[in-house]
Amino acid sequence: ATGGLGKKVLEELKTRGYFVRALAKTNKDGDKIKSLADEVFIGDASQAESIRHVCDHIDIVFSALGKSVSLFDKDKEDKSFFDIDYKANKNLIEEAKKSGVKRFVYISIYGSDLYG
Repeated sequence: ATGGLGKKVLEELKTRGYFVRALAKTNKDGDKIKSLADEVFIGDASQAESIRHVCDHIDIVFSALGKSVSLFDKDKEDKSFFDIDYKANKNLIEEAKKSGVKRFVYISIYGSDLYG
């Protein structure tokens, strides 16, 4: 929920009155969105063990997890698109299944320039 797309989705969900638990990778990132979420869960979805129980008592997971393509991205980690776009979402899906989540939604801005 800390990227550009995730923040917009978070704002919209709160505007519509949904209870929102947001996933942030670090406490610093979490602080940036805590006013927009009911709960902030700190964990790195590319590391399955760090997101255990993130989906407990949640009906719908809305994932905007994806590697930033921004030239201004300050994340110095050398994680690949595979690590973020595939592996992190796979870990989140597995956690959602364990928790009995009813619906998993994935959104991406990749290719959005083709439809603008």
